[in-house]
Amino acid sequence: NSFAGEALFGLEAFEGIRTGDLDRTGMSPKGMDAFLMRPYGSLLARPFLNMDEEAYSDIIEQVNEVAQLPFYEAMPEMERISHEIENLPRTRVLTRMALPSLTRIVEQQARYEAQLGLMQVGLAVEQYHGQNGNYPQTLDEIASTLGGAIPLDPFTGLPFVYEPQHDSFTLYSNSSNGNARANIMWRKPQ
Repeated sequence: NSFAGEALFGLEAFEGIRTGDLDRTGMSPKGMDAFLMRPYGSLLARPFLNMDEEAYSDIIEQVNEVAQLPFYEAMPEMERISHEIENLPRTRVLTRMALPSLTRIVEQQARYEAQLGLMQVGLAVEQYHGQNGNYPQTLDEIASTLGGAIPLDPFTGLPFVYEPQHDSFTLYSNSSNGNARANIMWRKPQ
């Protein structure tokens, strides 16, 4: 839904530039934005504005489709789309300005999903410890507490990394592609 809203907002911005109604663009009708956008909506520049709008519509449709996938499947496609945006001609002004942030939104959503999953699993592990006096050896031991299924790491599609110790545990999302400092952790090692 958020991508559909973004698409409508973006298309409204193109129409605002085309009609000269910069208030519709969400940009200030004063200052540099107005100065740069008014000529972009002129009849002379209209073919460039139309090609920019077509590129915007195409890419936002791609992002919307890819965003429906689990992040670990979407990530390579989002990288491809980011590369496509970076390589657009300079005449695709609005598309180059507006769309790079959308690919980062998909990753941020995966980070939130990982944090939520880690919280659910971490609390179930703590509950197990409170009831049994020790931490479970595997996450399978807490599956029933979580409705029968352990949430998966959205970055890998695999279970979160769980390392029980005698009096603590480490639980994390492998979100970093090898950079341990970038992982999302429930508890740091003791």
